[in-house]
Amino acid sequence: MLSSVNCVMSRIASQRTALVLLLRVTLAALIIAVVWKSLEPNGGATIAGSDKLAHGLAYMSVTVVGLNNFRALRFKLLFIMFALALGACMEYGQSFVPGRDMSLGDMIANAVGVSIGIAAYIPFSFWRRRRLQMAMA
Repeated sequence: MLSSVNCVMSRIASQRTALVLLLRVTLAALIIAVVWKSLEPNGGATIAGSDKLAHGLAYMSVTVVGLNNFRALRFKLLFIMFALALGACMEYGQSFVPGRDMSLGDMIANAVGVSIGIAAYIPFSFWRRRRLQMAMA
């Protein structure tokens, strides 16, 4: 009996390690993509309003993946501040890129994307915690 419990615990630990690695690589790739697209010269959407949607979706994705990378609440709060600061810094950085300009509307879209990411993450985290408790029982 103890052997089967150890086997299950070992399997859960190895799956968690693989998931953590995947989440960290995904987060790094998302941040690199956001920085790249934010500072790309002459970048921007061609359809009216799609620029704001792209900003919101990008920062929502970064937030959801980023929050899943941390377990402690203080690190999650620090990551939320990082995501908001990244959005503001990228908009400020665009003022130095030819063909781009800083936009308050884009900053708001970035912050809304972070907020939607938080709202999407909260129910998922409760579901994940309940699922893990059921697996341990």
